[in-house]
Amino acid sequence: MQVKIPYDKKILSLDIPVDEKQVTRLSEPPSNINIIKLFNNKLDSSPFPDEIKGLKKIGIILPDYTRKGPVSLLLEFLVAFLKKISKTYPEYSIFFASGLHRPMRDSEIKEIIKNLSVSPANIIVNNADDENQHTSIAKTDFETDVSVLSEILNVDALISISNVLFHYYSGFSGGGKSYMPGVSTRSSINNNHKLTLDRIKGRNPKCYPGIIEGNPVFEDIIKFTELIPKPKFGIQFITNINGDVVELFIDELFTAHKKAIEFRKNNFTFEFEEPFDCAICGSGGWPTDCNYIQAHKTMEISGEAVKPGGIIIHIGACKEGWGSPHFLPIFKEGNSEKMEIALRKNYQVSRQTAWFTRTKTETRKVFMYSDLPENEIKMIGAIPINLDDIHNLISKTMKIILLPCGISSIPVLTCTGS
Repeated sequence: MQVKIPYDKKILSLDIPVDEKQVTRLSEPPSNINIIKLFNNKLDSSPFPDEIKGLKKIGIILPDYTRKGPVSLLLEFLVAFLKKISKTYPEYSIFFASGLHRPMRDSEIKEIIKNLSVSPANIIVNNADDENQHTSIAKTDFETDVSVLSEILNVDALISISNVLFHYYSGFSGGGKSYMPGVSTRSSINNNHKLTLDRIKGRNPKCYPGIIEGNPVFEDIIKFTELIPKPKFGIQFITNINGDVVELFIDELFTAHKKAIEFRKNNFTFEFEEPFDCAICGSGGWPTDCNYIQAHKTMEISGEAVKPGGIIIHIGACKEGWGSPHFLPIFKEGNSEKMEIALRKNYQVSRQTAWFTRTKTETRKVFMYSDLPENEIKMIGAIPINLDDIHNLISKTMKIILLPCGISSIPVLTCTGS
């Protein structure tokens, strides 16, 4: 059987020795929409135009280079719309919600901005480690400092463009995540993300993909965003496994996000009664497999669907390495229990990612095909492989789930004790 997996900027073709009926593919909605028509239809049915009309300064918040989707096209539509409804063309600034990610390169900014006429002074990329770039305005109930890019406080309204996907501990991406972690500081981001940890031991059981009710990370993000004293609107889109837009919501930010979450949850969640023997998972290719911090999200989702002792075959290029200098050193602590103790003493988001990884490599057999150094792959408890090795890892009796593009869909087990 032939299986195709995106890898960096190409498609890998794998030959696995099983019958098609042994492999579960998640059947995602196709896309046959005209995105321009959809955009205009959504505008016509939302309060967005009336709320924006007449404002002089607009802040547009965009995802950075690590996110897929037609952000550039939607930005072009939005700017044309702002020009159309305003008697005097409003000034707009563009903010890249980079969170803790590396700084964006000029070429990456240009790829999104394209031919739009924007002054370089009005293009601001979040640097979480430059606290001079930020202003603190409040604290959430979870004691997270609402510290945001100072310039977003100088506009009349904010519009964020986001792809709403499953997120492995905040429940879903999009919505308030454009603000936290998007345009905040490292200390604030750490405080929010640390809520993933249970108060006593282990991981908070509410901090998993697709869960928002009772999820402290999600709830803190909402409160953080609410405390920013500006009108906030959202263009929240849904993509399928191929990266095609299947739905779009334009409204007040939280209204649009809620609608997008419901659509993603109802159309991209698949229930199974028994765990799988093996998961073959890709990370969607570039840019979502640019480094391990981004690529590992598929392992998180697939790991929950594979039985203890089962096999995870993780395929992601990770050409930019692990994604953080804080990631590898914590593995020197030893097993996941010792890593958790060290994490709680010195919390960093990437150290938490390392701990998540260790819990998978301790309970499943994790094989990795990537550009990462083999000795470092072994250090995290995984086994480096070549493409030819995959054929030998799979037996003809295995029950397999295929997740070629990671976090657009999630498999949910309805059984207990898995």
